[in-house]
This record gives sequence, structure tokens and C-alpha cells, in this order.
Amino acid sequence: MLRRDRGEVAALVSAVAGLQVRGGVVDWSGFYAGSGAGRVELPGYAFTRHRYWLNAAVGTVDPAGLGQSGAAHPLLGASMSMAAGGLMLTGRLSLRAQPWLGDHMVSGRVVVPGTALVELALRAGDETGQTRLAELVIETPLVLSADGGTRIQVTLEPADEHGRSAVSIHSQPEQPVTPTGPGQWTRHATGILTAAGEQGADGVVLGEWPPAGAVEQELDGLYPELARSGLDYGPTFRAVRRGWRRGDEIFAEVALAEGTPVAGFGIHPALLDACLHLAALTGPAADGAGNGPLVPFAWADVVVHATHADTVRVRLAPAAAGDGLSVTLADGSGAPVASVRSLVLRELPAAGPGEGAAFDAETLFEVAWIPARLDTDPGKPADWAVLAPRAEADTDRNRNRSRSRHPNGRKPPPGAAGRGPLRRSGRAADSGGGRRRAPRRGRAAGGCLASGCLAGGR
Repeated sequence: MLRRDRGEVAALVSAVAGLQVRGGVVDWSGFYAGSGAGRVELPGYAFTRHRYWLNAAVGTVDPAGLGQSGAAHPLLGASMSMAAGGLMLTGRLSLRAQPWLGDHMVSGRVVVPGTALVELALRAGDETGQTRLAELVIETPLVLSADGGTRIQVTLEPADEHGRSAVSIHSQPEQPVTPTGPGQWTRHATGILTAAGEQGADGVVLGEWPPAGAVEQELDGLYPELARSGLDYGPTFRAVRRGWRRGDEIFAEVALAEGTPVAGFGIHPALLDACLHLAALTGPAADGAGNGPLVPFAWADVVVHATHADTVRVRLAPAAAGDGLSVTLADGSGAPVASVRSLVLRELPAAGPGEGAAFDAETLFEVAWIPARLDTDPGKPADWAVLAPRAEADTDRNRNRSRSRHPNGRKPPPGAAGRGPLRRSGRAADSGGGRRRAPRRGRAAGGCLASGCLAGGR
């Protein structure tokens, strides 16, 4: 406790403090008696800390310097025409660059909403004047990791003789290149884009609001009920303000939180997603009969009529054909904002969006102890291996004696002659005179491996 370069008082106080933190009882009132020191109340919360590190800029690379054009979209960074025809748009998604995506949780995982995939496809169509999404089928949920980013590719093929172009959306997780190569690309959605033509809002007018004959619904338990079904929405997506019902029709008033940026979007994914929340509970378009969360699966004839909307009137009703829902969005005056001729919802598997997804190859490896049996078949003649050769001065008598130890008259392996007695694999070898050390657990396992190599011819 006492050292030459340390004062006695400091050493004594440090020792007493060390006793205190190790569970000892110290009379501090006696220690501070006469010093004028008094007790002070400490706050019941953690001390406030401030972070002064600068965050690296996100998405500041000029696409022109990479031979591409800017995409002018919050979810996409660049666009490029392909030499063989068609178009490709690229981007990067992450919870750091787009934190509002973290408000869309499905079965406990952050999933990019299907409405965002619709928005990406429509943005690709804007490049070629094909502003009508004739169909889009979501094949695999796009799950985001808590850290790191995900690369996005939206590919638009050349138009056919009918003016229809195939569109697909892929993603690849950002990660260091492993011995198995970079992460694989996953296709999440495929569809068809065409020119808008005369496609309108299905003749639905939402000028009268609320609609005549519609009965207002109680919405206090809407989002807790959705959370119990596996759809856990954060503040950005909790946008349903009021709701009504009239027979098979559902009406809602949806508004994003004040200050939510909508510039650059055709229609903000959170706004369009919130328009479907009442359908997820009571809509007739569910393609399943279980209790799992219902998410968008197949879209048909999606058209955006007006941009920069943050508040809309919504009508959900059974589609004119098929099992889907028709969705109509209008602004405060009843003018059309967006329309969907048919939308089919699908129930996710009980395991959630991660089922069937490709995992990082490194997650397949682990450090584990695998027990090894030394005698897997007692009736089988044992194999032999030289584990500890004797000195070169062995005599013929010793070599003959070593051969006599082999059971069933079996000959030793090639090269064993003249190298000393052979020991059965798994037993500790005597490297000379004196006592033989008992084999350790690791040595037994090593001997078993040696026996297995001989049995396999390796």
C-alpha cells in the first residue's frame, strides 16, 4: 500500500476507498468529521453527456463524377442508361440516411414498406414517360439491418412492341468481401410499367367529406391492435386521423406529422402505407386466413396524379374484379392524388420477414467442441500410427519386438520400421525411458483425428 513515490495520506485514502467499492463498510462521517464537508443529493438519472464528434456526410458524392446522372429522389442517388438498352437507377438505404424507415416494423424487424417499392418503380417510369405501374408483385420483403446500409438497384428493360417495360427491384447488403465473395443480390419485386394513357381515378369523387351515410369508427385501439398482429408502426407511419365505414367501403383521413419532408417523392411511402392501415384489420383483400400481419403483395394499375401531398382523403373498397382492394386518394378539395385499381394483401409467415432470406455466409461458422470417440467399432482391427519415434540406435531386436505387438499379424504402416515401437492412436506414446504421462483430453482428440485420417486414406 505504501510506496516511495506516493504520499501516506493518498495511499491510505485510496485503500479505504478500495475497501468501500469491494463491499466493505466505511464510516465516512467519521472520516470527514471536522472538515466542513457535507452530503449532496445526486440526480436519479444518468449524467448528461454530449457527443462532439462530427457525423460523416451521407449521399454527397456527385454521380456525374462516376459517369451517371442524379436521380433527384430521396431514396435513389443515380440513374444510368444501359448500353444494351434500358435504364438502371441505384441508391442506398440505411436507418442513418432514412431514419423514418425504422418506424416500419414487421414481426420485430425493420422492413422497407411495399409502398416504397411502388415509389421506386414509379420513379423509374418517370425517366421514360411510363408513369402507370400496370402491375407490381412483391416477392421478398426488404429487411434493413440496424447498422450498415443496403444497396438498391431498380432496372427498367426496353419497351416491347406494346410500350410495356419490365421493371425489377434488387438489393444487396453492404458488407466486407468475405472468402465466399460479396453479398448476393436479392430480387424483391417485379412488375410492368406503361404509359398513363387515359387512366383516371376510377370515376370516384371524394368531394363530399365525410361521405353521406358513412359511420365514423373508433380508432383509439387501431395501432395497438396492429402491433399485436405484428405491424408495429412508429410516429412517421401513425398517420390515420379519422375513419368511417359505409357497407364494404372504408374512408379515412390520413395526414403525415407536421414537418415530414415530402419533396422529391411522387407520393410519400409512409402516407400511402398509412392509407392501408384500416384495411390491414378489416379489409376483404387478405390472401390468407391466419393471424399473421397482412402486407401489400400484388399491385395493379397504380397512378400518381399529384405530388407533394401530405394530407389525403382515402377510400378503400372491393376491387371491381378479383379479390383485391381499390384505393383512391384525393386532396382536401376532392382532386385525385393517386389511385390503385387493385391491391392484394398477403399474410406473412409466422416466422416473419426473415424466413427464407439469405444469411451472411460468416454466420454459418462457429467455434464449438465436437466430442470424438476413440473406438467407434470395437470389433474392427485397430489402425496404427507412429506418434513418437525412438532414437536411431534401435537394434533389430527392438524392431522385431515392435512388430510382435501388432494384433492379428498386421504389418505396420510403410516407413514405420526402424522408427521405434508403434502405439495405438489415441494413447500417449513413450518417447523414452521413465514414466509415461497420462493423455490429456486434447491429446485423445488429436489421436482420434490421426486414426480417422489413416482410415480415410489421407
